[in-house]
Amino acid sequence: ELAINRACALVCELGVGDVMEGTIDLYPNKKEEGHLTVSASWINKFLGTEIPVEDMKKYLDSLDMPTTINGDDLEITSPTFRVDIAIKEDIAEEVARIYGYDKIPTTVFDETPTRENKHKNEVLRGIVVDALIASGINQSISYSFVSPKVFDKIRLPEDSPLRDVVKIKNPLGEDYSVMRTSTIPSMMDSLGRNYSRSNEYARLFEIGKVYLKNEDDNKLPTEKNVLTIGMYGNCDFLDLKGVVENVLDRLGITKARFVRESENPSFHPGKTAGIQLRGKSAGVFGEIHPDVQEAYGLDVAAYIAELDLDLLYEASETVKKYTPIPKFPAATRDIAILVDDSVLVGDIEEAIRKAGGPLVEKITLFDIYKGAQIEEGKKSIAYAIVYRDPKKSLTDNDVNKVHDKILKALEHKLGAQLR
Repeated sequence: ELAINRACALVCELGVGDVMEGTIDLYPNKKEEGHLTVSASWINKFLGTEIPVEDMKKYLDSLDMPTTINGDDLEITSPTFRVDIAIKEDIAEEVARIYGYDKIPTTVFDETPTRENKHKNEVLRGIVVDALIASGINQSISYSFVSPKVFDKIRLPEDSPLRDVVKIKNPLGEDYSVMRTSTIPSMMDSLGRNYSRSNEYARLFEIGKVYLKNEDDNKLPTEKNVLTIGMYGNCDFLDLKGVVENVLDRLGITKARFVRESENPSFHPGKTAGIQLRGKSAGVFGEIHPDVQEAYGLDVAAYIAELDLDLLYEASETVKKYTPIPKFPAATRDIAILVDDSVLVGDIEEAIRKAGGPLVEKITLFDIYKGAQIEEGKKSIAYAIVYRDPKKSLTDNDVNKVHDKILKALEHKLGAQLR
């Protein structure tokens, strides 16, 4: 209003026009003055200063923000042109600016934000992301809603409970009409899109959720956190297994068991493994079934891991424990055994540890052989076993007793023969 009156006055003074009486004010969303009440003691605590409340009033008055003092509180009116004044931190900033940043002493926060202040799962999520990025995997994000047709593309049986989905009442279209119960279709879609754009290889991971329908339709679905890893191009099953082991290692999970998995229809029956933690299935990983690869336009082998993050978080142990350098020397024995081709390496190592007890410090697989001099359907597996007693030096007799016990356990449980 002040500006328009001045403009009209100049029109009259210069004789360049006639000014009509009256004013038309078309301002449907008029900006009102703001009002804030801020504690002076809070401002001092926030800034780490000891500014008197009277000085704060003087600073704010000088900025066209009329202020009254009510005990320890400052009642402030902010003008319409100060649209940046909305919260108490804004007032503290104005006080600091006029008081002088150079006068504000260097202080330490009362509570330093550290990982310990975060929720445990948030910390573990960061550890998982760090481990995957360090493994050369790129993070991706996909929609949580998918098409019901994806279940056929991943060869899911008609009677699978994963087909019982939560349907969206107002979907964007059929391709986004249900909530996903598996993350495999989303990851395969990402891999297929990369392959269609002539990318020679892809390494992706996603941390997302699946939504499992409750029996009571009035209840919200159960949400599970899932880690999905996908890759193709210049890689094989062992590359994916190595990435999975990196994640488990960073989470401090030492008792995970890898078991043969041949019943999952989305995966190649001979190149897939499951993960077990505390007797529960924690996920599956391996080569995707050729029919599924074809459905997503991939002409090369693709490898995917789908892991239950909630179970991984539950089994994690990230507290590092100090182990002193051993005082007594170790004894190493090599062992080569002949077993059926169907016997798993994990079962052999588990049998060795159980039979050897606390004296077995380390087991290292250094050779697997099939071919000449080995009977058809058999394989030769060789290990280096390190024995150590933290309380004394082991004699040959001590080591031989445990070593013989291990050989008998392997023969009895797995039908192994010493080579």
